[in-house]
Amino acid sequence: VADRLRAALVGVTLDLPGDAGGRIRSTAVESFSGDASVSISRGKRRRLMDLAFAVAFEGEVGSSSGRGRLHFSDVTAGEGDQPEVRAELSEDAPPALREVFGAFVRPAGQGLQPLLLARLAEVLAEFRQQ
Repeated sequence: VADRLRAALVGVTLDLPGDAGGRIRSTAVESFSGDASVSISRGKRRRLMDLAFAVAFEGEVGSSSGRGRLHFSDVTAGEGDQPEVRAELSEDAPPALREVFGAFVRPAGQGLQPLLLARLAEVLAEFRQQ
């Protein structure tokens, strides 16, 4: 599962709207912890998963650049379960870029986070089919 998550979540790119251009791109899956297993008990297949990881990202707008991480916790294989997501921005990101990250990384409804959640949902659906 860890390898599949890395393959699905690294390289996701969001081109930012506006005249200044720019983009935000996921660069790595870090701090991976937890377990995922499939067991058979009394003829029934059971899928157990409880994962936590961070997705590192970097962004550029004009000549400014910065980094951060989205921390995913309570990632389970249950249909309809939503992981908890927390954004962490690097201290050295310029204030203008922090605003862009606030608008296009933190919200669950737009930007990088929903793109990553959609990819995560695909990986979880594959796991449930095993």
